[in-house]
Amino acid sequence: HMNQFLLDLYPAKATFAPGEAVVLKVFLQNPHAVSAALHLCCTVFDEDRPCLEIRSVQALEPQSQTECLLALPPLPDDRVTHRGYGARLTGTLRNAVEGVTKEPACGIGPGAGIPASGTSTADATECIATAFDVSDDWRHAPRYGFLSDFGPDDGQDADDVEFLLQCHISLVQFYDWMFRHDDLLPPSDRFQDLMGRTLSRTAVQHRIAACRDAGMRTMAYGAIYAASGDFFARHPDWGLYAGNGRPYDFIGIFHIMNTAPDSPWSAHIVEEYRKAVVDFGFDGIHMDTYGYPKFGFSRLGGVVREERLERHFPALIDRARTVLSADRPDAGLVFNNVGNWPVPAVAASSVDALYVEVWAPYTRYAHLADIVRQARLIGRHKPIILAAYLKPFAVEDAHLLAGKKDTEADNHLLPGKVADGTASGWNGVPNGDTDTSAFTAAEWATLLANAAITALGAQHLFLGARRGILTEGYYPNHARIRDAFLPRIRRTCDFQVRYGHLLFDPALEDVSMTHAYGDNEEYVFSGAPTSACGEPGHVWTILREKPGLKLISLINLLGVADDRWNAGKSAPTPAAAFSLRVQVPSRPARAYRCSPDDARPDAFPLAFDVEETDRGSVLRIELQEVRLWTMVVLAWDAP
Repeated sequence: HMNQFLLDLYPAKATFAPGEAVVLKVFLQNPHAVSAALHLCCTVFDEDRPCLEIRSVQALEPQSQTECLLALPPLPDDRVTHRGYGARLTGTLRNAVEGVTKEPACGIGPGAGIPASGTSTADATECIATAFDVSDDWRHAPRYGFLSDFGPDDGQDADDVEFLLQCHISLVQFYDWMFRHDDLLPPSDRFQDLMGRTLSRTAVQHRIAACRDAGMRTMAYGAIYAASGDFFARHPDWGLYAGNGRPYDFIGIFHIMNTAPDSPWSAHIVEEYRKAVVDFGFDGIHMDTYGYPKFGFSRLGGVVREERLERHFPALIDRARTVLSADRPDAGLVFNNVGNWPVPAVAASSVDALYVEVWAPYTRYAHLADIVRQARLIGRHKPIILAAYLKPFAVEDAHLLAGKKDTEADNHLLPGKVADGTASGWNGVPNGDTDTSAFTAAEWATLLANAAITALGAQHLFLGARRGILTEGYYPNHARIRDAFLPRIRRTCDFQVRYGHLLFDPALEDVSMTHAYGDNEEYVFSGAPTSACGEPGHVWTILREKPGLKLISLINLLGVADDRWNAGKSAPTPAAAFSLRVQVPSRPARAYRCSPDDARPDAFPLAFDVEETDRGSVLRIELQEVRLWTMVVLAWDAP
């Protein structure tokens, strides 16, 4: 931020329960050599409507920085099951040489105030925004992140958890926290895992506690069928074998075990899960798979039997649910459907969310839509999470760390450059961003993929650790978010929380392929080429609706050379004077647009006309511009 005295603002917890006091963290600074009174006004928004406002005054010492807690009074309706809110904090700094009364503590909150008096030498006003949500169940919006650093030196460092909090992460996967895949709990404080990393049990426990204090749920990584060589040597009859008799393994380190219900391995790994949750303190298990093998042969009791793994998985999930629920009825279970397999089988189990790790051949934007729509169709309203790793960041991160020069061959990897050497920002500076450098090709790819996944109604796992961004399936090899990109990432996270009850509403039906184009005139667009399939050179229209609500997402792929979601991208060319016509049952009570492209993701009312046609009432809206992602909301019911 370019602010001088309102430095930062974000919730003190990842999510709040209905009726719970909402507390925001406020970071203030007085850059002047005199004492000052900071007059604060915090406004809370429910979609497009302000619903709460509080005012206070904070005394600031000369040239000081202060962290405070802003406690909000109860929200107007605490009976909601899940709802997002926006918070805008406006501050006016009034310098005073003398006469400012100081409170002993920060004292920002309802009823707290400091009378300001003395001679005002200068006034300046700034604004900062965040979002928070109120939810009675984490499953309404599981914003999934990760932690993977558990070394002996990481024990007391809480920066990574604070970053998760800034990004509103509510569910945290502890990746490779364990001693062995077949023996999860560390036997000593300092230990070495099978990948050769030196880890600390204390560091893991401190992070569990830090996440819990921040209102996040912790998920212990636990592969469902991976065992060490020593364990396999002791139990060869528990293993899974190929048709030629060779035991299956993964990367030559992990032996693949038989997960059939009658295999002793299934009971063994579920007991390890129980220890992780009940004895070690995790809130649930991330049940990982590798996508391979999909079938094999078991040798229990010397009898060779073909095993189809998709038939094993639901029983294993339900077995874990039964065992964990005996001690922790609220324990969470997430299962990795690698490459979108086998979602139909897993969806029928007691898993809490449908989690898909996206790999080829799902390489196009339209493929992301295919995954989400299939999961929505068969998932029985379960939340959807896509682990879509951003490979372009791996290239850029290695390039920048290596300190390579800006050559013609490499300039597409450097900030502000694309393959042809032109600047990759909107006129060099993306609208709403304060950084003067443009985004990299990897950063544009991230914003477009994340916008698509979210607009389709799914969560995107890609953030975690210390400003980490995932580039591959082995999480310790994550890349870092650079300073210039961080404000945009956080604003994107704010947007997804503020409007999360809309974006992730399982009752919304995706009508993108049935209500527009061809003979379908329920939605008609003009002003730029449009597509229902995420084609390059078009504005991608994602249409979701239910009675009383229509959500229209416009993702701009104009000027984007291809539709591969996991390849570097140049900046989209803004679509000016974009218009849409929507068949409506009546005049909507509210019509507004919102976008993470804006400096603050506020809701802006939209003017519209309704005309009568031979197909009924048609609403017409004109948008001045579509930059990367604009969402139009039409609502017939009060918020």
